Amino acid sequence: MHVEVYRKLRPRPYYSPVLERLMCRAASDEAFAARLLAAPDQALGDYSLSDQEYALVASITTACDIHDFAAQLHGKLRRRHTCYTLHTIDDNQTGHTILS
Repeated sequence: MHVEVYRKLRPRPYYSPVLERLMCRAASDEAFAARLLAAPDQALGDYSLSDQEYALVASITTACDIHDFAAQLHGKLRRRHTCYTLHTIDDNQTGHTILS
């Protein structure tokens, strides 16, 4: 018997150096964090984010504080980088199940 199975992989999300600097500043600068939550367009003006990164950060509109903002960003990045790999399951002559 030969069966192909897709397995979901959840690698660590990739934070570009610009996103890392943005989040480090937000974590250490309360005024910047407040501006990021209230007016992301103004806060993001200092950073050269890609169009995708900008859209991703700007899409977070329901965060109640910077910790919630970071959690939402992490979740969005994680969903964006989820991938699937194909594994083959074979039942060989001895009856053992092999994953490859």
